[in-house]
Amino acid sequence: MALYHANVFMPRRIRNMIQPANVQLTYSQHAIREANSDRYGKIDLPTQAVVGPAGIVEVEEYSGRVEKFVFRAKYNEKIDLVFAVIPEGKGRLFVKTVWANEVGDHQNTLDTRRYEQKP
Repeated sequence: MALYHANVFMPRRIRNMIQPANVQLTYSQHAIREANSDRYGKIDLPTQAVVGPAGIVEVEEYSGRVEKFVFRAKYNEKIDLVFAVIPEGKGRLFVKTVWANEVGDHQNTLDTRRYEQKP
């Protein structure tokens, strides 16, 4: 298993594994609970999202397949939503959890040791 982060190191081949698409989202009970009690207030969960390489934050790869990834999408002028998802097949993602971040949040607490490093 390899774990990549956009702010640490993410090879182009990994980014290319997630093709731009408008996808259907289904939510775990955990994701629904988190959305109802987010620190920025209740999140109205979208049923679809546009996913593409530019919004990818983190990718977990196993045996050449994307097992899980995290992407960021615009929610409103102040808030982005961050989704941790598992691909379920063409055009469908299962949302393990979701949370809101301020648009300008730059992840100052990121532990880079968890991720693959640039060779």
